[in-house]
Amino acid sequence: MHPTSLLSLGFGLLSLVIALPNYGPSSGFTEEIDFDERTVIPAVPALTPVGNEKGLNFNAWVLNEATNVSAVLPHTPDIEIATGPVSQSTNGTPTITPVSPYKFFDLISFWFGCQGATVESTVDVAVRCTIFVAGFVGTQEIDAATFSFPPASSSPPPLERAPMTLAQLPSTFKRLTKVTIIQSDPNTQALQADSFRVTLYKS
Repeated sequence: MHPTSLLSLGFGLLSLVIALPNYGPSSGFTEEIDFDERTVIPAVPALTPVGNEKGLNFNAWVLNEATNVSAVLPHTPDIEIATGPVSQSTNGTPTITPVSPYKFFDLISFWFGCQGATVESTVDVAVRCTIFVAGFVGTQEIDAATFSFPPASSSPPPLERAPMTLAQLPSTFKRLTKVTIIQSDPNTQALQADSFRVTLYKS
């Protein structure tokens, strides 16, 4: 082969290598977790803990299936997750943590709403609430954010068939080992959430 051809071939291969994206374990990948493939035990959502879902563990959350009388509409039909007095009294603060083979994750956004509850999903009235989201690496809190449902411009409660509100996390919620999410009054409010957008890392 002519030396010029070899040189051209070499530059072509080098360009190809440079153009290839880095899919190594530290680069991470982004996905949306919407829970819609999960099955809920009818009429007993408290018996259906979320557990592990697509690389993350959801502690103190249960699966909930929205119906045509649900006060808060899930972002994607029909399965959402919920946490309230029963889950939190049994399992503590609602948390999200990575599970093997993942070690870190970014929380980019999720959708949420609140309804009145003495136990999860028993009182179908949407209520105004504030949620507090904190991101950790180990035991160190990296950042925290608050979000309100519904937006301040919405009509006062009670609301009927209220759509969820988007919680867009600040850019500091990256490469975390734990996120906590808690509603302003865990004793009287059930927090519902859906469509978590995350990036997962193996190292």
